[in-house]
Amino acid sequence: MEQSHSLIFWAKPKRESFDEAAERAYELMEVLMEYGETFYPKYQLNEKYDKQPFQWELSTFKKALRQGINREGEIEFLDLGYSINFISSWEQQDRVSIQMTVGIQKPIFNNTFIIGLPSGLSLGSEPDKERVESVFKRCIEVFRPEWAAVVNDWNKRRKDQGSRNLSKRMHWMNYWSSERVQEIGEKRVREAPIFNVEQLHEGCLLKLQENPIDDERIEDLERQLAAKKYFEG
Repeated sequence: MEQSHSLIFWAKPKRESFDEAAERAYELMEVLMEYGETFYPKYQLNEKYDKQPFQWELSTFKKALRQGINREGEIEFLDLGYSINFISSWEQQDRVSIQMTVGIQKPIFNNTFIIGLPSGLSLGSEPDKERVESVFKRCIEVFRPEWAAVVNDWNKRRKDQGSRNLSKRMHWMNYWSSERVQEIGEKRVREAPIFNVEQLHEGCLLKLQENPIDDERIEDLERQLAAKKYFEG
């Protein structure tokens, strides 16, 4: 079975201007551009399905992002932020999808950034695995999420791994903000029976095992569930 993965980042809402939110979002796009054609946000996904490459300038990006304001008819909901989507290719097997919502100020929602990896990118290959880990860390540096993870898209549907809230589950790679680390206990996090725990910016990066979770491997599923129970205990 072919298993796909996504890099998911959630950041708390905060008071900031449109320009501040847009410039941070643009910086994230610049990070992806550093990783070549595979991750390059080449086409904007919108109602027109325009197959012309996006013209990458900050002013052009701001204009496109502003059009993604949350609205209902003529009413604009400024506190619900702005959304924009890109893809790297029109070919399904090579396509990285990029979904972003920034500028949210309503406390019950999160700013989100999701990178969907293509089927042609194999996390079983050491170079691809290292590249994904590097992208993950660089995006954390810019987006400063409270939670982030490299998620197996099949595995996240499993009911036997507990809560459907992704942040309550253990994934191959997990980033927890300093607030969450303090809530669980720094010593408990550092001593977790998983492959690796390291300081990353203000929080911690937790790697469940050396390789990405294979949803067909019983050992991986048991390790995932054991780690979840450890942090809940």
